[in-house]
Amino acid sequence: MKTLLWLDDIRNPFIPTYINQYQQLRFVKDINKDGYNINVVWVRNYEEMKEWMAHNSLPEYISFDHDLADEHYTPPKYWDDYQASKEYQDAQDYKEKTGLDCAKMLVDYCMDNGVELPQYWSHSANPVGRDNIIGYLDNFKKYTKIEN
Repeated sequence: MKTLLWLDDIRNPFIPTYINQYQQLRFVKDINKDGYNINVVWVRNYEEMKEWMAHNSLPEYISFDHDLADEHYTPPKYWDDYQASKEYQDAQDYKEKTGLDCAKMLVDYCMDNGVELPQYWSHSANPVGRDNIIGYLDNFKKYTKIEN
């Protein structure tokens, strides 16, 4: 059985009202198109993801949220202006690790172990954070060739 590691501090992929929304996400359709039976594992922060990976290696799929703590949430006054939101977020000095920190940990793991990235997505509602995560992972994938 293949595993999807779901990184999110709030959105529980097992709540019935959320599962309907979850099933509509593009990556779920991509995973299930070949009839895979997916084991979904929910981790809520950097430490939980690190602990899971230490005991289980890599999942086949990972979906990232960016904002994993209250301090990561951008104030509503920036929501309609991507550039202002980016400037606000770039100016922050977060104590808690974000989904981007988790993506960096994943890249380090892949480099240290000589393995390719699992298939990845970001379901984050934070467009700046989502772009940062996907950009970081895409850049690693584009410029790194893992020899198995």
